[in-house]
Parts: sequence; C-alpha cells; structure tokens
Amino acid sequence: MSNQCEEKVPGEGRWGFVHMHRCSNAAKAERDGKSYCNTHDPVRVKERREKKYQERQDNVNLVLARREQERQEFITRVIEMGQLEHDVQKTATRLVDEILSTGRSRARSPLW
Repeated sequence: MSNQCEEKVPGEGRWGFVHMHRCSNAAKAERDGKSYCNTHDPVRVKERREKKYQERQDNVNLVLARREQERQEFITRVIEMGQLEHDVQKTATRLVDEILSTGRSRARSPLW
C-alpha cells in the first residue's frame, strides 16, 4: 500500500476539472490493489451515499404522509360540508376559500 491516496481529484479554480491530480490525503485502505484515503475509499463512499439516500427517502416519506393526512382531512371536511349545506354555490365557495387559504390545489401538487 502506498502512502498517498490514488484517487484523481480536480484542481483549483474554474478549470480544475481539466487539471486532475492525485489526492494528497494519506492512504488508509487498500481496495483491489489501490490505496485510498477515507474520503475516496469506495466502500465508505458507497456507505455515505446509501445513508444520504435513505435520509432523503425518509424525508420524502414524511412529506408524502403529511400531504396524505392533509388530503384525507380535506376530503372529510368536504364531505361534512356537503352534508351540512345543501346549497351547492355556498359549498363551492367555501371549498375554493379552503384551497386558497391552505395554498393547495391540484394544479400545484401532483400528489393530489
């Protein structure tokens, strides 16, 4: 194992991607005959990406669950309004006001 990471990294500045050079970090692991630092070790890179992906998925699932709950609450209110008010115009006006006050409409959210 060499003393330096063998991963190629971009140089500084606007044209850094053109001027690639070896990473200057000390090698900590060897994979397939190549030496890597902790930043570029393929196993650690994969673990970090999987962890970040899982965190994003958890956040997306929370948002979707919240939207579904809001949607169900909205549907319940619509049903209750329909049962309490027999005047269609009045019910429609209240529904439009509800959509405008919450900032939610079908045109803005593909999840509805």
